[in-house]
Amino acid sequence: MYNISEEKQQELNLQAAGIFSELKQSYGQDPASENVQRLIQDYIDIAEEIFEDIIPFIQELVDKEIEIEDEPGLFPSPFSKEEEEWVAKAIELCLVKKGVNFNGNETVAEASI
Repeated sequence: MYNISEEKQQELNLQAAGIFSELKQSYGQDPASENVQRLIQDYIDIAEEIFEDIIPFIQELVDKEIEIEDEPGLFPSPFSKEEEEWVAKAIELCLVKKGVNFNGNETVAEASI
């Protein structure tokens, strides 16, 4: 993450903010809908630009049953609790399409968004 220029970090932050805004507007749609999945894919594209091999890393977290604890002070969420659960479901659906195997786990560990 620190190998990315400050200018690029700002650009990615603006892109993420735009995606979050669109997700908030889309709240209530089916998490599997084309619109929601496109937004989630756009967000994953940003994550992949920052962190190489993020999908194998996520699979490793799932395999080891590691849950990511939210730290509101470090990563304040723009979403309500209900919206976070909805986004987590949409992310899970997208990750399954990308080959992440949740081995019967109900939901993705809620990652900071």
